[in-house]
Amino acid sequence: MEIIDIALVCINYFFEMWEKHNGFISAIVGIAALIIARQAINTTTKDNRQQVLVSKYEEIYELVSSTVVEYELLQNLYAKLQQCHSKQNELESLVFDFFDEYRDELTRIKSVIDTDELFNKLIRLNVLSNAYLDEPLLFEVNAYSSLFQEILITTVQLQFITEETDFKEGFPTNEELYKFTQNIAHQLIKKISLGTKTIDTVKFENYLQSDFKKTIGLK
Repeated sequence: MEIIDIALVCINYFFEMWEKHNGFISAIVGIAALIIARQAINTTTKDNRQQVLVSKYEEIYELVSSTVVEYELLQNLYAKLQQCHSKQNELESLVFDFFDEYRDELTRIKSVIDTDELFNKLIRLNVLSNAYLDEPLLFEVNAYSSLFQEILITTVQLQFITEETDFKEGFPTNEELYKFTQNIAHQLIKKISLGTKTIDTVKFENYLQSDFKKTIGLK
């Protein structure tokens, strides 16, 4: 029986006892039933709130995981853009050649990545982070989203990195950003209560290269 059903049974029992006996003992029993009902409702409300939080943590986890896999393509595209900007003082024909190459690469990447959808995911990530996370994880997720939005806008719109931008130093390597998001993922997993321990990547790689490959007949 669901907790809310138990609460309703307790409330109904209170009124039945009150109408039937209208006595002191019945009233005490009825009041006890009401207290139990209230506790049951409070427990249900708390459980529902926890379920909502878990679902939001899961969505944040999914958004981080599904966006970071696209970063390497954009990071490589950014490197090409920097090459284009560095050639601007050279022969005009050479500059045009570089930008033509860049636009071709941008077109290819847009055929692989839906940049509009990616941007919407990053905005959604900001919204969820601000609504459901606390510091320091709140700052970490927002910083990740801001950096990703910046490289996306920079590469798609062919913008310069200037002193006014948040990331005037440029953008990290794919490996460094991936390590950062792994830390975010570990914290989210704990919040989701999937476990207090996270995978040891070194141990996993050893297992993959030895026991697993032996088991499936590759060694």
